[in-house]
Amino acid sequence: MGQEYSFTCTKCGYDAGVSGGKDWGWYVVVRTSICKDCSNLVDVITGFRGNDGTYGTPEDKAEIGLCPDCRSKNVVPWGKGHPCPKKNQIPLGKGLLVLSQERFCIQEGTTAG
Repeated sequence: MGQEYSFTCTKCGYDAGVSGGKDWGWYVVVRTSICKDCSNLVDVITGFRGNDGTYGTPEDKAEIGLCPDCRSKNVVPWGKGHPCPKKNQIPLGKGLLVLSQERFCIQEGTTAG
């Protein structure tokens, strides 16, 4: 079961519920990243069963590296200082949000958001 935190920009109000780095649950491994196409802060699948890489079914492997919001592969790991994806240099404040078992379930080739 992975942890999800709420990150909020004090300048623009942007808010995202993400793990805040590398995280894993019972099946999926994720890394918090910024999507350069939709400018959202998202948890991108990087692997399965506790390891980065292409373990899992062919359908699961197709999810690796995709933005769960817009399905783009144009994602980069969230940098040091946790910048806002909308205002870039403003760091996002962090607060504990929720523990969720269903957050990264694979269903018909998509992630639950």
